Amino acid sequence: MIARVFLDGQPTGGLTRDRILDNITLYWVTRTATSAARIYWEGARAAALASGHAPGGLPPSRVHGLPG
Repeated sequence: MIARVFLDGQPTGGLTRDRILDNITLYWVTRTATSAARIYWEGARAAALASGHAPGGLPPSRVHGLPG
């Protein structure tokens, strides 16, 4: 949704460029982006553990050996 607002210039779902930039600026200037993101990360981790899934990280993938 955020990309559509910036690329198309059309407000989407109540999001406008000004509203997005206001939020980014607020977290940047007050240096609270990390602590704010941590709340979401901890919530997602707790939900993953509660449902029996491994929390965070990337899904396993194959490693290809390249010659040389």
